[in-house]
Amino acid sequence: LRETVAQLSAIRPDAAAISLIPERIARVYRIVPLAVHKDTLFVATDGPIAESAAAEIRTHTELRLRPLLAPRDEVDRMIARVYREAQVQVATADLLNRSPDESALHVLSWPQRVVLIAFLAGLAVAAVLHPIGTLIGFNLATSAFYGAFSIYKAKMIYDALGHEFELPVSDQELASLDDLELPLYTILVPLYHEAAVVPKLVGSLARLDYPQSKLDVRLITEEDDDETRTAIAALRLPANFKTLVVPDAQPKTKPKACNYALLQAEGRYVVIYDAEDQPEI
Repeated sequence: LRETVAQLSAIRPDAAAISLIPERIARVYRIVPLAVHKDTLFVATDGPIAESAAAEIRTHTELRLRPLLAPRDEVDRMIARVYREAQVQVATADLLNRSPDESALHVLSWPQRVVLIAFLAGLAVAAVLHPIGTLIGFNLATSAFYGAFSIYKAKMIYDALGHEFELPVSDQELASLDDLELPLYTILVPLYHEAAVVPKLVGSLARLDYPQSKLDVRLITEEDDDETRTAIAALRLPANFKTLVVPDAQPKTKPKACNYALLQAEGRYVVIYDAEDQPEI
């Protein structure tokens, strides 16, 4: 039995129901727990619950599921509202929890710190015993480093100029493409106090030479940036454009904003445009 939830935004889910479904399951399968009544867990969803989703939910609760249909956008907004703190935690700490060695939280390992301290201590002793010689040696070493680095960059530029990285595509090949078979792209656009560029940026993105039905454009704004959201609200956005609001939490950085938006991305591929970019159309 399915029912339609007319105003999902007006419903306040029970904390007991929320605790039964982890954020990842809710986000991946678009299922929002609403309430528990006797042996039934009421959930909001935008379509039939897949067997894989039901199987994952059964690992967390044995309650019978009672799905209530709601529009996809309303389900997405409620997931962002209900799992706000959990999604911020994923956006900021998922890499650290999943692959600590790849995280920049700790810049230097303990062996690196020991070597650095030993080097600085040795440099300090040498500076006291032989100040002129130490200064000359240090200058020679830094000059050699920057010289080698400049040569390396020049070689990279030279190698790049000698290659053609664009793939040649004929007009006939383009004409033979079927729009339905093209991959879906998510375009992330982080914005912060950049209301002035919003109209031009949105216009350029809307004119990209790619089927609009295959573009999932996410305009990412910060919770304390009312001016940018006001500028966006004043525009008539295409149906494939969505505005995301990143909760006001530290660190307030562009990577965190993109990580947060990535949790809701629907595309097979993801690209990022800065506010000052003007996509080629």
